[in-house]
Amino acid sequence: MYELGANDGTQALRRGLHILALLRSVLPDGLGATEIASRTGIQRPTVHRMLAALEESGWIRKGPDGKRYLAVGAMGYGPQAPSPYSHLISDDLLNRAAMAMRRLANHFGDAVYLVVREGNDSVGVHREIGHYSVQILGTYPGKRHPLGVGAPSMALLAALPDDEARMAVEANMPRLKDYTGITADLIWKFRENSKNRGYTVMTNYAVHRTTGVACTPETALPGIPLFALGVGSVTERMLVPRQAEIAGMLKAELEALVSG
Repeated sequence: MYELGANDGTQALRRGLHILALLRSVLPDGLGATEIASRTGIQRPTVHRMLAALEESGWIRKGPDGKRYLAVGAMGYGPQAPSPYSHLISDDLLNRAAMAMRRLANHFGDAVYLVVREGNDSVGVHREIGHYSVQILGTYPGKRHPLGVGAPSMALLAALPDDEARMAVEANMPRLKDYTGITADLIWKFRENSKNRGYTVMTNYAVHRTTGVACTPETALPGIPLFALGVGSVTERMLVPRQAEIAGMLKAELEALVSG
């Protein structure tokens, strides 16, 4: 009986991960075996074996037509592997949010972030990369900022009741020295601007020479923001009309997420 050697096992793992990454990248659509072989350069018989193994393990499933394969969950977590952020946001909402973020990243070409609140911090949960040549990657899964630093984090802060927001800003004051030019007073000014505008625009603080636009969803629990979605890009791409366009699309996706 032939046994896989170390090199064979490593190659098989790489191929499987390559196929899984490809299927995740095209969500909510799927791909057939022939197209997967064409895009990856992996021979079709091998693609079929990889697909069978991934399906058996619960990482992918066949679509309604029985021909195209779909990654299970936009985050790529299998049925027995919940997100490490399940205590902050449900896996179902996280998966649906990631699909919305992929649509936004494809439309705008820029990176899109999903951020949640944990205590006085914002925590990055998911990031989708766009097609524009320069991507802003300062927020990523597990990345923490004091509430109010960075556009998605500011959107979370703006959604909190005034007293709660003030306590968070005061608690984070010693940490603000790590962010050039930002102060508690400036955070409060950005918060007021966000509340008046209906969405957040923030420039040059979490990442230099960048601008982010972010929103939180309207929920039945005012003052308890579930999460924030934001789009970040180099500042020269973020003129005021584009900021408003991004905010409009963010709000539309957020409304669909919380109503679905």
